[in-house]
Amino acid sequence: MDEGFPSTGACRIVGVTPRQIQYWDEIGLVKPSARPAAGRGSRRRYSFLDLVRLSVVRALIERGLQPQKIRKSLAALREAYPEVLDPLGEQKLVTDGERLFLVTADRRRILDVLERQFVFSIALGPLVRRLRGRIARLPAGARGPVRPAAARPARRAPAGWEGRVGA
Repeated sequence: MDEGFPSTGACRIVGVTPRQIQYWDEIGLVKPSARPAAGRGSRRRYSFLDLVRLSVVRALIERGLQPQKIRKSLAALREAYPEVLDPLGEQKLVTDGERLFLVTADRRRILDVLERQFVFSIALGPLVRRLRGRIARLPAGARGPVRPAAARPARRAPAGWEGRVGA
């Protein structure tokens, strides 16, 4: 018996169409490793790791990335990090819908894969909890009056910060 999942099973599990996985195979995005295509009418078979790769590609596409940009980004990752054998299965990737980012070991640093430049991530949850804790420790009279949010002037993000990734 063959190992892996047939294309139809992989499609059902991952939630993509047969044409999508055929196209992703043709452009070299995700190739079936249990049994590659061997000509017209051949049966592809996908390993579990292939299903992970397909799911990651599907998630990136759902978030706005084009398959060609994913392929180009993965090629740049493989070139920059040759020790990483499988970026889709081994790395934490995030996207803003236009670019692909690699979350590094230092989770505050995120690499823009194609530009090879770091952007910085600020985790808002811990920051908000820290601020609430500091506010709770203030004496009641030290807090001062608080204006309602509607009365505050709207603040705009600095130029160039549109679409930045936060963690």
